[in-house]
Amino acid sequence: MRVLLRSLTPYWIPALGAVLLMTGEVVADVYQPLFMAKIVDMGIRAGDLSLILSTGLRMVLIAFLGLFGGVGCTILSSYTSQSVGADLRERLYAHMLSLSFRSLDTMSPSTLVTRLTNDITQVQTFVLMMLRMMVRAPLLLIGGTIMIIYLNPTLTPLLLVFYGALFVGMGVLIRHGLPMFNLVQKKLDGVNRVLRENLAGIRLVKAFVRSEYEIYRFEGVNRELRDSTIRVSRLMSGSLPLLFLSMNLCMVAILWLGTRQIQMGNLYVGRLIAIITYLTQILHSMMMVAFLIVTLARVKASIGRIDEVFASETEGNGVQKIHEALGSSTIKRVYTIGPAQVEEPWSIEFQEVRFRYKKGEGDPILKDISFRVEGGKTLGILGSTGAGKSTILALILRFYDPEEGIILLNGIPIHEIALSELRRRIAWVTQNPFLFSGTIRENILWGVEDAKEENLLWAARIAQVDEFVQRFPDGYDTFTGQRGVTLSGGQKQRISLARALLKKPSILLLDDATSAVDLATEASIQEGLRSLKETTVIVVTQRISSVIFADSILVLEQGRVGGWGTHKELIRNNPIYQDIFRSQMEEGNGHGRS
Repeated sequence: MRVLLRSLTPYWIPALGAVLLMTGEVVADVYQPLFMAKIVDMGIRAGDLSLILSTGLRMVLIAFLGLFGGVGCTILSSYTSQSVGADLRERLYAHMLSLSFRSLDTMSPSTLVTRLTNDITQVQTFVLMMLRMMVRAPLLLIGGTIMIIYLNPTLTPLLLVFYGALFVGMGVLIRHGLPMFNLVQKKLDGVNRVLRENLAGIRLVKAFVRSEYEIYRFEGVNRELRDSTIRVSRLMSGSLPLLFLSMNLCMVAILWLGTRQIQMGNLYVGRLIAIITYLTQILHSMMMVAFLIVTLARVKASIGRIDEVFASETEGNGVQKIHEALGSSTIKRVYTIGPAQVEEPWSIEFQEVRFRYKKGEGDPILKDISFRVEGGKTLGILGSTGAGKSTILALILRFYDPEEGIILLNGIPIHEIALSELRRRIAWVTQNPFLFSGTIRENILWGVEDAKEENLLWAARIAQVDEFVQRFPDGYDTFTGQRGVTLSGGQKQRISLARALLKKPSILLLDDATSAVDLATEASIQEGLRSLKETTVIVVTQRISSVIFADSILVLEQGRVGGWGTHKELIRNNPIYQDIFRSQMEEGNGHGRS
């Protein structure tokens, strides 16, 4: 509940105002039956019209005061709950963006979406109910009970027995209901997961004619959610009928005792009417309490899931401030490339680096990797699928930290560099680039929004974007659609490359970034990359044609260094590189490329 209290703290003034206004409404409701008893027992019984009118006028006045309290409480509680929900959603979203990749590996996007939407909505609804029902119900319950005892103290034992049985039953309800609500939220995660996958891969589903299979898969998780919800509903559905039954039995018992006391002259009719009215108020408050208990069980599960995200490891935990050398003149020296300026490129060095995605589980992905790339040079990393090529880039970006060994950038241990500074100087292009809804221009400018037009055109020319943009009627203002749906794979890769180049990075990481590009365009891109003498470039690929221009090539074999050198050196001395070269040349001669 710390998450809820922390979110409520900034809004304690309107929350307190809502509580006070609701208290005023409850006080008005509690006083009404007393006035009614006075009218019946003293006004009607004695025929005192003036007493009836004066007391009735007081009832009307108090009713208006109660109305004012109820309306004011509704306004303030609504404002507080909506504000708490908005703030909590923003905090959770910001925290999600700061999560380490180890944390993200254990949480699927679907469960994060559920926690950001449905779980926070549950908390938001609970805050609204807490400031209204959770104040009104206990006050009515306590106030009504006090008034019943005040009007007829002999009913105290009966009320104590009734309340004791009722609260024991509610305790059992919470104990059994909470695990079920946790299960419901997990089943909702499953529905969101399948839904997200199908919406993202709708073209693939249609292309493989798998609609029926995916519908069947969605029906499966949807029915699991239905069955879990029904089980919870069955447990909770018995609470209100039992509450009504016990309350009605209590009311019958009080009516029977009250009638006998009236016959004996120990109780007036007006007081009995007031007692029944208070019992009705208590019944309504008990209904609210039962509803609150159900909501509390569910919101407790939601708060636990939200708190689990907040408790997850974030990036940069324990990271020291950037090394003082980073501000020295040797690192901040400026060079001119194209129409803009960049800072001096960084050298990269791996020393005996060992890494696995799950610490202590399975074989390492990288096994004692060591290499060095001088600033401004180009390194090609070649290897089969699963050799650890992309993992090296992930370590340079500090998505993960190595299990053993050290990574140096310009001689500085990477863990001593602030993440914001590190990633500001690195640009990364993936094999499957992500484009946002918007224009080509907006996607290229996404990382550097204030870039000049000449810089954009320079980056687009290096990435060969201008080659196909010129064919579009709207040029760079052409809309790409969601995730670039209107563009080909090669076009999206080139736009993503232009976006990276526009940063003028010290390090450029290309993860199979030209795999969907034809040979002629790839050659033009390579020529442009060779002109970036002030940027250290790492090209990860499975194709020799993509790294043949590199200053040095690292060959990976099952997570180990299988070769190092230039293309000429490796083709002469390295059997692994020779085998890859022969297989690709034979494939190219035999089948060609599309």
